[in-house]
This record gives sequence, C-alpha cells and structure tokens, in this order.
Amino acid sequence: MVDLSGGGMRLIVKEEVKVNDILLIRIEVKNLEMLLKGQIVRVEIDKDLNKVCGIKFLDITEMQVDKIIEELFEIMRKQKVLL
Repeated sequence: MVDLSGGGMRLIVKEEVKVNDILLIRIEVKNLEMLLKGQIVRVEIDKDLNKVCGIKFLDITEMQVDKIIEELFEIMRKQKVLL
C-alpha cells in the first residue's frame, strides 16, 4: 500500500490488472480487520516500473471510513511529534 484515505487507496501490484477490475482488500486498522471491495480507477507505471493502482472503495460503511480516518490522524499526530 502506497497511500490510504477514507475513500480509497493506492496500491502497488504485480498481477495483471486493468481499470474497472474489482479487488477484495483485507486491511487492519485500529486492531480491526476490514474486508473491503475496491474498484481500480487508474493504473500507472512509476519510475521503477511498478504498477501503481488507484482504488476506490465500494460499499464501505461510515464506521469503516471513520476508523480509517482515525488511524490516519493518529499517524499524522505521531509524525508531528517527531518533527
């Protein structure tokens, strides 16, 4: 995983994928395992020739979005302390 937000994520993959493919994604956030469905909305090749996919979450609940956002804010707070 390269990036995460309440609405989706960026993911580096080795498999052959294309726009509109649907993925089943398992992530752990705040000690809660989530099984999320995501649609690939973009596939790019980065400078290291990795396939980087932009994924939009489908059918995600408000509680799941809230947990992801809580985790992201906690990470940001820890990073500020380190600066």
